[in-house]
Amino acid sequence: MTATQAREKRVAVRQRKGRFTQGFLATSRANPKNNSTEKWGVSLPYLRQVLEHSPVKQQIAILDCCHSGELFNYQEADPGQSERVTRCLISACGAPELAYESTTAEHSVFAEALLQGLQQEGVVSTVTLSHYLIQALEPCGQTPKAINRDGEIILIDPDKEPLREREKAVVTGKNPYKGLAAFQKEDAPYFFGRQDLTKTLVNRIHDDSFLAVLGISGSGKSSVVRAGLIPELEKGDRFPDTQSWKIYDPFKPGDDPLESLARVLVDERHSFDRVNAELAQGAEGLQRLIAETEAPAVVLVIDQFEQIFTQCQSHAKRQQFLDCLLGALNHCRGDSRIAPTPGAIQTRHTPHIDSDPPLSKGGRGGYSPSLRVVITMRADFVGECAEYPQLAQLIETNNKIVGQMQEAELREAIAKPAEKEGWTIPEDLQNEIVKDVQQSPGSLPLLQYLLYELWDWRDRGLKVKTYQDMGGVLGALQTQADKIYNSLDPEEKTVAKSIFLELTQLVEEDKPTCRQVRKTRLTDLPPSPETVETVLAKLEDARLIVTGELQARGNNGDKIKVVDVAHEALIRNWETLKQWLGENPEIKRQRDEIQWTAQEWEDWGKPRNPEDLLRGIRLAEFEAFLKRYPEELSSVAIELIQLSIEARDRRGIPGIVSKVTDFFKNHEK
Repeated sequence: MTATQAREKRVAVRQRKGRFTQGFLATSRANPKNNSTEKWGVSLPYLRQVLEHSPVKQQIAILDCCHSGELFNYQEADPGQSERVTRCLISACGAPELAYESTTAEHSVFAEALLQGLQQEGVVSTVTLSHYLIQALEPCGQTPKAINRDGEIILIDPDKEPLREREKAVVTGKNPYKGLAAFQKEDAPYFFGRQDLTKTLVNRIHDDSFLAVLGISGSGKSSVVRAGLIPELEKGDRFPDTQSWKIYDPFKPGDDPLESLARVLVDERHSFDRVNAELAQGAEGLQRLIAETEAPAVVLVIDQFEQIFTQCQSHAKRQQFLDCLLGALNHCRGDSRIAPTPGAIQTRHTPHIDSDPPLSKGGRGGYSPSLRVVITMRADFVGECAEYPQLAQLIETNNKIVGQMQEAELREAIAKPAEKEGWTIPEDLQNEIVKDVQQSPGSLPLLQYLLYELWDWRDRGLKVKTYQDMGGVLGALQTQADKIYNSLDPEEKTVAKSIFLELTQLVEEDKPTCRQVRKTRLTDLPPSPETVETVLAKLEDARLIVTGELQARGNNGDKIKVVDVAHEALIRNWETLKQWLGENPEIKRQRDEIQWTAQEWEDWGKPRNPEDLLRGIRLAEFEAFLKRYPEELSSVAIELIQLSIEARDRRGIPGIVSKVTDFFKNHEK
């Protein structure tokens, strides 16, 4: 705020339990026993002198204390009319009255009414505020007094941009934008621009048991399901019966989809091992778990469904998950047309568990609720589903494409969240942002990231130049990611590169995608766990990665810490990361396969039986990679390979490493 702006308007609020006597305003520091100048408080002539000689052209004095109405009985406190000054004096009560405290609210009765009066619709001035306070406090027997000299002072005008040049401290509230993170259910109040799409999704899943929400990466599929569809189903405004549905938290398939499903179904009645054992029985086990909810309908939401192809490397695990899920779905639909794929695995290896009693076949009293499944999936993976006719049939007949936002929807998504926090984004800036987004399909995560960063500039004014200096919608993420990376020292840069390579994978050369990794796998990277932790913290603070927790195996409630790239938009738009992924892609694929194999081996407790270790040509390939690139592998991967080599040598089988080592000779790190 400039000196000129400061002279335009000033509001002074005095909230005290005080008294007004003998021409003085008794402040909290007043003490008749002292001989200081503050013995009786602030004298009214002095107050008049301050107001009269102040350069402020619009003066507002509000007293919230007992007997504050005495202010108007002492003319020495009021400088009177002035050609250059508009003045408003408001007291909480009349001269003989007390100002009441609230027994429940944070503020006094008067202060609560004052805050509510400032939130009235339309233009709020000192005159309308005075009238509101008098009417609002009449029922409680407290009578505010007010004087408006030389006209009224406009406090709030919704037709003008509010707070355009105010200090940052004037605006309070959280950042209403999400950065690269997907919207969640609790973010629904800030989720704008997708109302029509949300209504369509509610209608579709209410009338059918399966819905595939498809779209390109960055189109907002996950957000509209998490912050649009799920909250609307829970509220039941459109269909009251959906209020009683059991809607499980969305989950991502990961490298073991059935285990990921098990983690979501764990609750106070069902331990992880119990749920895992039921799902090992296939569709019947899932049906029993659904029946146990005793809800009229159960909704499973599978986000980033393409992970069954990108992260689940085992065809057997993928098929087992689909048979379990789709078998239960079609049982609840009463549809016997879709049966498990011939030859598909129907059970999975699970330790014997005696702790919990078997679940009833149909729940209590044989009650059988319906199952509904919602998936979100990148549209470019629809072709992968053709290998699974059951799945392909469902997607073909029950899908909704998430397209680009229309201009009006974009403006809502840009402006409405800020308005909820008391800020207005100028129209010329909105125009610039809308134009850039419309020219770049799949850029909604970039838009949210830009708005998240732009929010921190609001105290300096939201200007088009500021937007352009940040790089615009397409450049803001690139600029910030480079800034964070370049701030690291050389050792930390090496660690950051290793972290991002761990968190990404190449399905095909033109389809790099995210991969969730356990934090222990990252802290195993060189040079030390402490250095890796430091870099992870810096990347998380910059919102380039996110961390979370998963339910561990067993019944002890332990959690597994996991790390993800914040959004695939980072992979697609950060040139530095794209360059890393382009370096020796074949070597990266081989490394990813070894790391995935080692993680699965570790998940099963690092068994040392020969049948659980590497053998044959696969062992030879892994051994050759270890000899050439030992620094690329985790300690778990190295342990698996070395144990497998020892087991092979004990069997007396000559190694064939030399036959595959040449494969790597022409590939540099």
